[in-house]
Amino acid sequence: MQESGPQTPEQRTEEQIIQTILDGLKLEENTGEYEHLVITLGYGRKILKLYYHPSYSSAEGVLANISDKANSQPNETTLLYKALKRLLQNLSNQKKGKIDYRLITKNKNLIDWATAADKGKLVFDWNGEPEISVKGDEPEYVFTKTFEPEEEKL
Repeated sequence: MQESGPQTPEQRTEEQIIQTILDGLKLEENTGEYEHLVITLGYGRKILKLYYHPSYSSAEGVLANISDKANSQPNETTLLYKALKRLLQNLSNQKKGKIDYRLITKNKNLIDWATAADKGKLVFDWNGEPEISVKGDEPEYVFTKTFEPEEEKL
């Protein structure tokens, strides 16, 4: 019988990867003038910081690369955002109220991901078309998703 070592990312299911991302989240609390939580999720070479404002029932996310492509994993962006979606839904359920999430970006790759039917649109089912405004040289896109508390399962 062959010993089984740690699973490679290819052997892990999407659900296992999302759970690992959520298990590794980092939480910082800011109690300054605009009280908010900063929740950091990481996978592969990317991190996703969520700025959650409980008083305003709103949140914004910022995605960034933190290392070179050697640490890259398949579907990093989609898996991070699927983990974020689960986190926001759980927060909405816990507070028994809605949370408005906004993805704000000028990054062409992230805009393409957010508008792709098999990626961002599938993950978030946005509240309609993004708002587009011009700030500086490039247009800024704002995608919005409202999370409502789910009915409790009996």
